[in-house]
Amino acid sequence: MGTLRIDLQDGFDNDDVCIKVNGREVYHHRDVTTKLLLGLADTIETKAEDGSAVVEITVPTRKLSRTDKVDVKGDTYVGACVQRGGLRLLVSSTPFGYG
Repeated sequence: MGTLRIDLQDGFDNDDVCIKVNGREVYHHRDVTTKLLLGLADTIETKAEDGSAVVEITVPTRKLSRTDKVDVKGDTYVGACVQRGGLRLLVSSTPFGYG
């Protein structure tokens, strides 16, 4: 079992954000805003079994939603950005750098 870390990165501005992993809500916050100097709004960590995990991120304030399968191998990092009217997810085996 590893840790699935989801970073809410660029483009969030007083948004409501909900994140589910394998159908279980792991995050639901209002007024999520990216700190411009860091390029980061918030970070969520949850335990996840190795294998495929379904990550669903919704931003109801912008009517955005994205669901992706993520290959979890030990500690896995997901970056989520609001970009060009949509949500973009980036998966990495190493942490993202900020600031």
